[in-house]
Amino acid sequence: MTAKEETAKQLHLRRKLLFTKANPLFLPLEEKLSSASRIAVALWAFEICDKIKDELDSEEKEQAEEAIEICRQWMNGNVKMNKARYAILALHHSAGEKDPVTQAKMHAIAQGLSCVHTPGHAMGIPIYYFTAIVREYGIDDGFEKCLKTVRKYEEILKKCCKTSSGSNARYAGFLYTEKNYK
Repeated sequence: MTAKEETAKQLHLRRKLLFTKANPLFLPLEEKLSSASRIAVALWAFEICDKIKDELDSEEKEQAEEAIEICRQWMNGNVKMNKARYAILALHHSAGEKDPVTQAKMHAIAQGLSCVHTPGHAMGIPIYYFTAIVREYGIDDGFEKCLKTVRKYEEILKKCCKTSSGSNARYAGFLYTEKNYK
């Protein structure tokens, strides 16, 4: 079954999430993420979260901006995990009160911010965000947008891998201990 057929099947079955990690669309991206450093994955997630945040309405955008800023401070070692965790969980919680497209976008951001702690959350971004795209644009147009977006995500990751390895920036100490992606 093709990636598009798998997504159409999930839509037909009225699933909350239209994508899974096993969707063939994600395999190259997941492979690249699994070989990237924790810092590169976190930088990648922040860049994508910033883009998704800009698609939200003002109230949701403000909450996402606040969570992103707190998590950047966490990544930089300026706040403790509890403060970041609270901001991420608040984003997840308030998403439950929104329409399905906004809900999926907010969950995508929350998953992305969780990458600072565990890179394994990275695939939550496209799983939720692509669900939002297909719900917003339909299976044909939405899936085309997903195809373009996954390629952009790969390009952003490539850039973040270069940036993280050649940067003099200092991050929180826990980011320098390698953890398995999974």
